[in-house]
Amino acid sequence: MANGRTLGVVAYVIAEPQEVTPQQCLKSAADLYASFGIEIDCKSIFPAPLEWFKRLQVGFCTLGNPLTSAHRLELFSLRPGADALDAALYFVASTNPDFRGCAQHPDDRPGAVISAKATRWTAAHEIGHILGLSHSNYPNALMTYSTRGIAGKPKCNSGEIEKIRLSKWLV
Repeated sequence: MANGRTLGVVAYVIAEPQEVTPQQCLKSAADLYASFGIEIDCKSIFPAPLEWFKRLQVGFCTLGNPLTSAHRLELFSLRPGADALDAALYFVASTNPDFRGCAQHPDDRPGAVISAKATRWTAAHEIGHILGLSHSNYPNALMTYSTRGIAGKPKCNSGEIEKIRLSKWLV
């Protein structure tokens, strides 16, 4: 059971996003979660010249189902500098199928893949999945299906914030 309010994050930049830098993406996430009383502690951002993972085969990306992509499993085993409870965020050029991000991860290695199509809010959205949130049908919600359409600061309802606070990944 969670006993803290901090998520450690280590980012690995295999390819730079097109519209925002990884630093901007992570700062937006940290600022948003701070407004919920949750600290996103970005421990490190590493350049990761891992050409094999630049165009990542993600397979299905459905939370709660087993990870099916051997390519993604191999990537998620590479976590230098990350503690067991830290979320590893991998910035890649593209995914197949084509997603902005995917947070389906092994049960013992929290993490997400973020493609070069990332928006300012993609890291925050994928962190929401890591912390247990599902998609929302509301267009300006953090957990809307596409972060592309979020205008201004995304919203989370009180139930989502409570679920975040109960996440096993917070220390």
